[in-house]
Amino acid sequence: MKRIIASLAWIFAITLACSGQATSSYLPQVAAGVASGILWHTSVVVTNPAAVGTSDSSVTITFTKSDGTPFNIVGLFTNEMGDLVGIGNVISFQISGGQTRFLVMDDQLAAVTPLAVGFATVTSSAPVTATVVFKASYAGGNEPGRSLGQAGVTAAALLSRQSIIAVKNTEHGGVESGTAVAFANPNSTAATVTFELLNTSGVAPFASVTRTLPPNNQTAIFVTELFPDLPANFWGTMQVTTSTQTPIVATTLLFRAGGGFAAFPIVPLP
Repeated sequence: MKRIIASLAWIFAITLACSGQATSSYLPQVAAGVASGILWHTSVVVTNPAAVGTSDSSVTITFTKSDGTPFNIVGLFTNEMGDLVGIGNVISFQISGGQTRFLVMDDQLAAVTPLAVGFATVTSSAPVTATVVFKASYAGGNEPGRSLGQAGVTAAALLSRQSIIAVKNTEHGGVESGTAVAFANPNSTAATVTFELLNTSGVAPFASVTRTLPPNNQTAIFVTELFPDLPANFWGTMQVTTSTQTPIVATTLLFRAGGGFAAFPIVPLP
């Protein structure tokens, strides 16, 4: 189940606005390849919002696996002309004001790649906007290629205090929908992450839970895994906190039985 989260949690669009000079932003989850008959497909669109004809921005996208090792998926991407963009785990290019670059994962190449997950770092020498679009489709069976769907989320940023919507809904004896969170630690030291569940009255029904995320690592987990004693139906929020020295980046999705999903925003906390 966690492997399904680790793939689905990147079926979405993340838009990152990088401001200032030599900035870095982080995409909390990336998934590519096939698992359990499902193909996870990724596209990246980068735009330089500056005035047309202004100077170039140097952009680098670095992909890292969940265990901190290089995520060598660059060979799966083609540009808007259908040409492969390179190999390894880094994509680098120049982009002038008003220009856009499309990086699209080749379905045939992804279809013969085992599922792998991780996160990405976007760095640029001048402000850019990067959008990552993920979709899931059947890789085989009676309906190969049929889309399972896609979802979009707002920009993710490094935060030491953030909150997500937490939901568990049980119908007909089984969990009909539930929230999952994916988070990455791009820092050079381990991050101790504390999860505190609050109901709609702002009351914590359970003691908080902590998890340690090693440096340059990433993971994904259901709220019900963190709090297995949740009642059949729960509505509230979950606060995710770390020290100010090790802020993390996170995203969250609501999953429904049968494969449906929706994105929930991350809410920064004071």
